[in-house]
Amino acid sequence: MRPEKDIRLRIDLLEGQSSSIAKMLAKAMQDRNEEAVKQYSERLALIKGRIEELTWVLGIKAGQSVLDVEVDVGGPVTVRELLEMLKDGRARI
Repeated sequence: MRPEKDIRLRIDLLEGQSSSIAKMLAKAMQDRNEEAVKQYSERLALIKGRIEELTWVLGIKAGQSVLDVEVDVGGPVTVRELLEMLKDGRARI
């Protein structure tokens, strides 16, 4: 359980950082400072990516299997269901 708590704390930290950077980005946009806007935008994108990775890790740790992830192939199905459809010949690649 400890690693999950550490991951949640890291996500909270990153969300706090992104909030501060978003405020600085808004100020840079008001000041029409293109270089600062570029830097803050890049940092926000990086943080967003890290948060998504950590969220994915939490999802897996919480018991969600990659096979339970939904994909849209003409309708929402799980990866597990799609594999079964491929195996039975009901779907083709």
